Amino acid sequence: MCAIRIEVPSGGRVVGKYLIVTADDFGLTPGINRAILQAHAEGIVTGASLMAVGPAFEDALVRARSARRLGLGVHLVWVDERPVSPAEKIPTLVNAHGRFHSVRGFLLRLQLGFIRRDDLERETRAQLERVLEAGIRPTHVDSHKHLHVLPLLRDLVLRLLPEYGIRAMRLPQERVPFSVSRAVGRAWPRALAVTWLAERGRRTLSEAGVFFPDRFFGLFHTGALTEPVLLAIVRHLPEGVSELMCHPGFVDEALRAVRTRLRSCREEEVRALTSPFVRDEIRRRGVRLVTYEEAAERHRMGAFV
Repeated sequence: MCAIRIEVPSGGRVVGKYLIVTADDFGLTPGINRAILQAHAEGIVTGASLMAVGPAFEDALVRARSARRLGLGVHLVWVDERPVSPAEKIPTLVNAHGRFHSVRGFLLRLQLGFIRRDDLERETRAQLERVLEAGIRPTHVDSHKHLHVLPLLRDLVLRLLPEYGIRAMRLPQERVPFSVSRAVGRAWPRALAVTWLAERGRRTLSEAGVFFPDRFFGLFHTGALTEPVLLAIVRHLPEGVSELMCHPGFVDEALRAVRTRLRSCREEEVRALTSPFVRDEIRRRGVRLVTYEEAAERHRMGAFV
């Protein structure tokens, strides 16, 4: 994958169709790590979101050395896993076993005011610093379960980004999908909530000078990103810079032990992301695959509005 220069005329509008394909959960399990590298080498994945708290974080770093064109962002995590910080340093974020709370538990505690902001900041900094100390220059940040769209977390992350030299953030705002399946229907309540919160934060990100793609795909099809869905997304891709979120992975013992509903569907995504039909459709439609770093050039050129 060669570096792409995004063409921006004097009017400030991006010419052409550009697609960032980001694989989430890099560092969660060895099987996910292997799948992401395969989907990058043989398919359309251009970047991955690295989990500093992931049990397979070190494995991900080793594998990433052979993929120098893979853009690496930070996948911030505040739920389910074990923190980077010692549990006693962030008592309101962890349970009696030293693990983060579940998503529901976290949201309830946040709503009730039981989570201290300094605990959130301490752990967020620890995760960012672990990635930076590993020699990674992050292309962007996003988060597990899209929790960074919550105003409190969004504003915290935005305040920290300049300090860590990061200039881009995912905005998971997706329009209601053009096709509806049973799997998509089950995802609607959460997807609608995430996209509504993301829309509320669009102006805040823009005013902060943070780059984010024009359009986002993959939220409604989380766990159902099949080859036909991918082909439909490519065919409906608008002008400008878009991001497609995906979750490739191979099911192994480590993944079976993780609290997630995304297991066998991850292997289906590997097949879709490496499909020659998808690659051919991308070429036929004139879509150019880019990383977050390449796409953010538009922002650095002053064309981001």
